[in-house]
Amino acid sequence: MNGKGADRQNAKILTQEELKQEARALRRANTWFAVRHNLFLIAPAILTFLTVTSIIFVAFKVLQWVLDTFYVNYPVLWPILGYPTLTLGGLTITLTPATVALILAAIPIVHVIAKFIYFLYLLVFAKILVKPIPEGRYPYTPANPVVRQFILNATITGTFLNFFGEGPWGRAELSRLMYKALGAKVGKNVFPATILDPYLAEVGDGTVMGAYSCIAGHAIEGDTILFAKAKVGRKCVLGFRSLVWPGAELGDNVIIGTYSMVPKGAKLPSNSVWAGIPVKLVKKFDEEEKGSEG
Repeated sequence: MNGKGADRQNAKILTQEELKQEARALRRANTWFAVRHNLFLIAPAILTFLTVTSIIFVAFKVLQWVLDTFYVNYPVLWPILGYPTLTLGGLTITLTPATVALILAAIPIVHVIAKFIYFLYLLVFAKILVKPIPEGRYPYTPANPVVRQFILNATITGTFLNFFGEGPWGRAELSRLMYKALGAKVGKNVFPATILDPYLAEVGDGTVMGAYSCIAGHAIEGDTILFAKAKVGRKCVLGFRSLVWPGAELGDNVIIGTYSMVPKGAKLPSNSVWAGIPVKLVKKFDEEEKGSEG
C-alpha cells in the first residue's frame, strides 16, 4: 500500500459529536483570544486618555495659578501674550497670535507625551498577558492552549513593533526596554531589530542586529510547532534581513551575512564568518586578526 493509502487508513474519522466538540473548542479559543487582545489594545488607550486629560487639567490649573500670581505683575508681556481680564474664575487673557502659536506648538508635545504614556500602559498589560511558552514541540491547532497563547504573544509583540517603529520614540530607543520586559536576555549596548519570541532569546553584550534581522524562538512544521531557545553570543553581527532559527547557538564574534539563514539547532563556533541559506562557513579568524581587532 502506498503512503497516501496508509495515511487514509490511519486517519481518524470524527463522529458528529466529536465535530461539535471541536467546533465548541474553536469558539472558546476565538473568544479567549478576542477578549485578551481587545483588552490589550483598548484598556491602555482608555487609561492613556484619562491620564493625559488629568495632566492637561492640572496644567491648566497651574497656568491659572501662574496667571493670577505672577502675570499681572509683568505688564511688559501683555501686548505679546494678551491683556489680563478679571473674571469670576480668576484672571484670563485675550488670545493673541503669540498665544495661539504657543497653543499650537504644545500639540506635538502633548502627542509625544501621550504616546509614551500609551507605551508604558501597553508594557504593563503585556507583562500581564504574555506568558512564556516552555521549550518543546506541540500540536499546531487553535484548540491547543499553547497555540492560543503563542498567537496572543506574537500579536502583542507585533503591536509594539508596528506602533513604536517610527516617530519621536523610535524602535532603537524602546525596543531594548520592550524586549527585556517581555523576557528576552539582552546584553549591554544591544538594540534589537526583531525578536519574535523574546522569552526564548538571548543576545550577548555588544552584538549588532542589522536592519530587519530576526531571531525566532518558534518554527511551524506541518501540524506541529517547535519552541526552542535561540542564543547569540557577544560582539556578533547579524546582517541585513538575516534570520536565526530556534535552537541555534552562535558563539562570540560570529558574523552572519546579509540575507543569510541560521537553521534550527545549528551550533556556530566563535570567531567565524557565515553566509548563505542555510549558512556555510566562510572563514575563521586567526590569532593575528583577533589581535588586531581587539
